[in-house]
Amino acid sequence: MQIDSFGPPSSPEATWLKEQITSVILRAESTSPRSLQGELGASDLSNPCDRYIAYKLMGVPGHNNADPWPAIVGTGIHMWLEQAIDRVGPTNWLTEQELPIGDQILSHGDLFLINEGWVVDHKSAGKDRMTEVTKNGPPQKYINQVNIYGLGYEAQGYTVNKVALVFYPRAGRLRDIWTWVGPYQPELAFHALDRVPRIADQIRSLDPVAFPHRWEQIDATPSHDCGYCPFYNVERTAEQGASDDGCPGR
Repeated sequence: MQIDSFGPPSSPEATWLKEQITSVILRAESTSPRSLQGELGASDLSNPCDRYIAYKLMGVPGHNNADPWPAIVGTGIHMWLEQAIDRVGPTNWLTEQELPIGDQILSHGDLFLINEGWVVDHKSAGKDRMTEVTKNGPPQKYINQVNIYGLGYEAQGYTVNKVALVFYPRAGRLRDIWTWVGPYQPELAFHALDRVPRIADQIRSLDPVAFPHRWEQIDATPSHDCGYCPFYNVERTAEQGASDDGCPGR
């Protein structure tokens, strides 16, 4: 995969070094547990696009070779926060809890404040996302996601009162962190869970494995996030529609 560059390196040796390090990063990311995860998680269920969930349910391989660096930086932020909270945070704060939800859903909660009953989800964000959330509030999919985590904590016997999102700027300072807190709404989580059997029934009815052109009949929700979707295929046109080799997106 080709990674865009801001400018030419200073020498052939610098070019070689960049290529070697980039290659290691790409190999490591493509074989990371997160990249190989096959189960549906809360972030999948909160995705508004039915076609995305259908591809995920059927184990269709991804086609999008988008630059993984923002996701890698986000993973690093999550890992650092987990270690920091475990080391010096309040003893009643739980980090990285495994949360089985239903029969086929497995998620991991970032942070739970036991005394307060608050579910907290960490979000790393680029400049555009930070501008968006500070102006308009968090996207609904993130609110749905953190409420799904709440359902998971309830299943573990905890009392959930609030859900919260913390946005950490990938380029900025601590003062630029933006937080949102809202009421726990389990109905949002149940609505997300109810989508799975409905989409599974549609897959069985359409049988897109035998008839790949029928992927187009599964509802999609195009957005600016299509470019980050693993099933986005830049080579497919809107006239071609979706197939087993990916979705044309917007």
